[in-house]
Amino acid sequence: MKKVTIVVAALFIALLVVCCFFQTPTFDDFVPADLVAQLGLRGAISFYLQQANSRFSSIPLFITLGASRYLLSHYWITLAFFLLSAMAAYAFLIKNFLARFCSPSFRPVDLFLGASLLQLVFLTSIAEPSSFYFWMASATTYLFGFILLLLLTGLVLHYTGANNTLTAAGGIVLLKVLIAGSIEIVLAYSLYITALLLLTDIRQRQFRRLSLACLLGDIIGISLFFLLPGGAKRADHFGIKHDLLSSIGGSLERTGKIFVPIFSNPVFWLSLAAVYLLASATRRQQQEALLKNRWPLIIEALLVAAPVFALHFVVRLLGNEVLPPRAENLLITISTLAVAWVAYRYFLSMAPLSPAFFDQYQKPVAIIAALAVLSAPFIRDIPENLFTLPFHKKVVDQRVKNIVLRKATGKKSAILAPYRDDMKKAMAACRFSPRNYVFRLPPSFTYFKDDPYNSNTDYIYAGYYQIDTIITQTGMVLRHPIFTAYPASGQK
Repeated sequence: MKKVTIVVAALFIALLVVCCFFQTPTFDDFVPADLVAQLGLRGAISFYLQQANSRFSSIPLFITLGASRYLLSHYWITLAFFLLSAMAAYAFLIKNFLARFCSPSFRPVDLFLGASLLQLVFLTSIAEPSSFYFWMASATTYLFGFILLLLLTGLVLHYTGANNTLTAAGGIVLLKVLIAGSIEIVLAYSLYITALLLLTDIRQRQFRRLSLACLLGDIIGISLFFLLPGGAKRADHFGIKHDLLSSIGGSLERTGKIFVPIFSNPVFWLSLAAVYLLASATRRQQQEALLKNRWPLIIEALLVAAPVFALHFVVRLLGNEVLPPRAENLLITISTLAVAWVAYRYFLSMAPLSPAFFDQYQKPVAIIAALAVLSAPFIRDIPENLFTLPFHKKVVDQRVKNIVLRKATGKKSAILAPYRDDMKKAMAACRFSPRNYVFRLPPSFTYFKDDPYNSNTDYIYAGYYQIDTIITQTGMVLRHPIFTAYPASGQK
């Protein structure tokens, strides 16, 4: 049974990596190369941090990777790197959890299975899997920040109750600063972790070096975040733009929509069985300490929902907007971990599960698990995406070849057919393509925003491939620089 589970988990992760090979750059991915060409690397980063946002750790990463034409031509490298980095972060979190509460001895294969289960739960719950792993602009900002938050959580588990050294405290301070400059949602949860640590210290009337290191990192990180003008300009200097009561009502609704995908996901309920096993394997001393410090269920539920509501409320009140799907991805994944933590603490008060249970009911458990996994829309979408993704890459690559050929013959314009027409023609030419099946285009596992055409962004695509005009069915896209008035030095 366990060998079969390992093989299935390995196949699942391998399929995700395979999907990376058929992704193509799109939308914001083309911005860094244009900015660096005009302003240089330092000037491009400076421009972003002064004009666009205050993400001082993720933006340099995004600009540096995005400016590399080699990495955009070999797009899969960046995507696979961040996907596997996320897997490593999941394993790191599980490793520190097991060492802190269960057994200090565990096998690497157990960490791999746990990380694969987390991967499965996340991908079957989130709103937009395509932007979670398969878009470089999001991977270098949102996913990068999420990985840093997982590392922080793992370190907090490791050093809670331990006498951490000054070197370890310095590492936590640095990690906190990096988190502050990664993405705003992760920054908010990082502050939340610090607040919970300080509240615990106040209850115990003893301040730990861990809490003070987190607090110092937050002070430095937030100071840098607000000193940079990009964040204020992005938020239009934080002016209130929405009615208070409407913001509260809308935020409550959006908060509910974050938790619906979690609790309606059968894979999540399957994962709670693994959480129950962990609770049964918890050391007696740790079990007593956790039960002693447990708060009423309603309080813990509010602690899980409060940051989700607060983030939605701030965005609606100050920006009169809603969070994009890629931001909701983060809220869902982080909330999933928070709900699992609350469930774990309450499973501790239940009778432990006998180790012989799975041996006795191996077949029924396997059938239930298989039905739960196969019922998830993401899993059902895998075969279709494995078929359509190669055609997607072929069509997009052919567009690029068309532009290159036109430039080579001295032409200053390129004509592009509609994406859907090219996709349908390419799939129709394949003898294995089912004739009466309606495919979703573009494939659900790819983040593709270059068609239908957007007059506000398509000039970036034309500028990257250095063609003066792209003619489409809906009009013309004219090439022009993203920024024309900024000095080459990157300074005002």
